[in-house]
Amino acid sequence: MDIISFWINEEFYSVGVLAFLGVLIRVSIYINFGAGHLVDATESYGPFIQMFYTEPYLLPNMLGCFMMGLFTTYKDEINRSSKGLYKGLTTGFCGSLTTFSSWMYVAFQ
Repeated sequence: MDIISFWINEEFYSVGVLAFLGVLIRVSIYINFGAGHLVDATESYGPFIQMFYTEPYLLPNMLGCFMMGLFTTYKDEINRSSKGLYKGLTTGFCGSLTTFSSWMYVAFQ
């Protein structure tokens, strides 16, 4: 494999573009749920809703794991359209959506 065919292929770009989309979704979830939002102790949100406000990295991880299971279930159908799309959805999108960098940031603050 030469250097040109390594950098110019469908799989390389699909992973990069879909990883960027996964990061955007993860950051927007983190901003909307965790960045300075305080849960009112007088309101009864229930433990399930309060969990997402106190630990905002859980929702992107749960969403990404669910989507990874969905993409893996329909792997054959996705691969029929494009092998690069399957790699981009699983490695790029779900990999960047379920990253633990948010958790590490919260753990060491």
